[in-house]
Amino acid sequence: MLSFEATPSKDEYIVQQPSYLGTLNTILAGKQFSKRTFVNFIMMRFIENNLDFLGDGKNQYSELFTIIRDGQGNQNKRQRVAAWEDQAYSCISLTEDLMPYGNGYVYLKGIDSTLRDNVRKDVAKQTEYVIEEFLDMIATLPWLTTASFDAARKKGL
Repeated sequence: MLSFEATPSKDEYIVQQPSYLGTLNTILAGKQFSKRTFVNFIMMRFIENNLDFLGDGKNQYSELFTIIRDGQGNQNKRQRVAAWEDQAYSCISLTEDLMPYGNGYVYLKGIDSTLRDNVRKDVAKQTEYVIEEFLDMIATLPWLTTASFDAARKKGL
């Protein structure tokens, strides 16, 4: 059995959705909701996202989520969301699932060419950072052969 101690040279993280984490931080720091409400919401979304794996219980939970989402029950606590917003969200979600790059393509085609070039440059720069960090990480692996590292470096370039 291989045993080694890896000491990372630096701790850096790539945050894929900074606006989401910023919003989450605002919600948690602002104490807009009780911890219980927040945990219940997270668990509800977890179950909702995994309904396909629940077998016979799927219909029961689907009905429960519909009731919760539509605001039946205590109506004073939730503002009503327009039906078109739910439909628009479903449409965008479906598009992202079936054509993950489609929304980005439509966005890039609809903006000014200067801004489009800046977005492309930004994406290229982010990709370079990911490749650099990946190569830095695998360079610390004591079990990785020089030939394997060179092959990974060639692939990244």
